[in-house]
Amino acid sequence: MTQNISAHRVLVDNRRVVLLDTPGFDDTYKSDAEVLKGIANWLAISYVGGHRLTAIIYLHRISDYRMAGSAMRNLSTFRKLIGDNALHNVALVTTMWDQIDHVNGAVREKALVDTPEFWGEMVRLGSIVARFDGTREGASSIVQSLLNNTTRTLNIQHEMIDERLNLEDTDAGKEVLANITKLKLQHEREIRALRSDMEEALSQNDKAAAEALAELSKELASAQAQIDALQYRNPEIEALQIRHEQEMRSLKNSLEDRMRFLEEQASVSPPAYVEAGMNIDEDVRDPAQSATSPSIYALQSIIFHLWTLFIYLGRLIGRLLRPRVRAGYRRIEWTCVCFIFSFPVLC
Repeated sequence: MTQNISAHRVLVDNRRVVLLDTPGFDDTYKSDAEVLKGIANWLAISYVGGHRLTAIIYLHRISDYRMAGSAMRNLSTFRKLIGDNALHNVALVTTMWDQIDHVNGAVREKALVDTPEFWGEMVRLGSIVARFDGTREGASSIVQSLLNNTTRTLNIQHEMIDERLNLEDTDAGKEVLANITKLKLQHEREIRALRSDMEEALSQNDKAAAEALAELSKELASAQAQIDALQYRNPEIEALQIRHEQEMRSLKNSLEDRMRFLEEQASVSPPAYVEAGMNIDEDVRDPAQSATSPSIYALQSIIFHLWTLFIYLGRLIGRLLRPRVRAGYRRIEWTCVCFIFSFPVLC
């Protein structure tokens, strides 16, 4: 299922990095449906396993003098697979700079960036543009610039696992399926046009017409095989979808139980001994505000006011008789004041 994906472990800036190499759409040996199926299945498995991609590098040959129809389909499918929310993690990298004049290459690069249908919209949504010069240092520099990205969930991962969609019902699957269906209808029209001439071609031993019809029939069968591949129900992916849904349901129930417990705790009145303890603490901190013992409160209040009056009278007498009173008595006076202010606390 993951035969389309090859992993390479490298060291970049003293950090271990896993690079995943996938075939591009419009591959020489694999159909677009096979490529999408392999990539989608790998991404679904890694998503359920808790792995997220840090960056996605899209390679484009700058030596191509124009964006062909296949390149446009490739780019469109890529965007549907990634999703606009993950475009911040995409690097649009041009290659083959050694096969073109750099002035012409810069013009083509600017056209890619300035055209919304090409790279313009992706750049506006956060994708970066870089050049690969074919060296190891150049590759390390590009990868290093992407290492601090926030990991993202790709659109096809969310669709296949969170929404439990089949591959042909995802945005990328619909894109590939539409292209294949369009090609299939074209082949069917061409076959119908040739079929009326088939008997005449065979009677005249027209090998060219017969070979053309055979080739069209072969391509039609290939298109139907790609459609069947997209509509294939993979038991492993279906099991992963069910497992992920159960895990999400279990997590949701756990969070709901926790919130319910906290709400119940918040609605319960505190125990009586807690309230009593709070009142005792308040009495110790501020005896004047305690209402638990009126007699103690009255006694403390009387003693406090009497001693306060005594202190002020002592100060007044001390000022009047200051020349006649030795310093030692003043020290006794202040010792008494300090003791009295701590007396209510001790009571």
